[in-house]
Amino acid sequence: MHMRTQKNQDGITLLVTLLLMTVLLGVSTSLLNVTLKQYQLSGIAYSSEVAFHAADAGMECAHYKDRVDGDFALGARGNITCFDGISSPDLNLSEGDADSGDEQLFAFSWPDAAAEMCTEISVYKFNPGESVEVEGVDLRPSGDCPTEGNGCTVIKTRGYNTTCAQKTTGGRVVERELTQVY
Repeated sequence: MHMRTQKNQDGITLLVTLLLMTVLLGVSTSLLNVTLKQYQLSGIAYSSEVAFHAADAGMECAHYKDRVDGDFALGARGNITCFDGISSPDLNLSEGDADSGDEQLFAFSWPDAAAEMCTEISVYKFNPGESVEVEGVDLRPSGDCPTEGNGCTVIKTRGYNTTCAQKTTGGRVVERELTQVY
């Protein structure tokens, strides 16, 4: 009678299966991590785009109101209306007459089809021949306002990816700013 000797290999299949499952789990976790990071980056890019368009829309509105309607003349203050009738009575921190270099501040919260946005508009008017300094920064380093004409105008717009009321209350708020000097 011929006896077979049993080799000690009963657990090798289980060991190979466990190693293979560990490798597949590691690869799956890495792919999931990359996917989640891409999802977060696309959300940040979307929020940035929303904020930029809010700032750009505010710049276009303020530029139009200044060039066409003359709403920001020195000595005059008031509310402006942009974005299909949305006006800024909720935030106009400017009181009294507008002197040279004074900030006229307006804010709009306006809903879009996909997102709510906030636009803040700061308008500064300067008399002819004055230096153009806003918040301690000379915006016209090549010289002062031209002495001829109506002086200089600085429009700064800040766009946010949320409403004006929500921009300080938390969440991931993205701000984009545009400045125009003419």
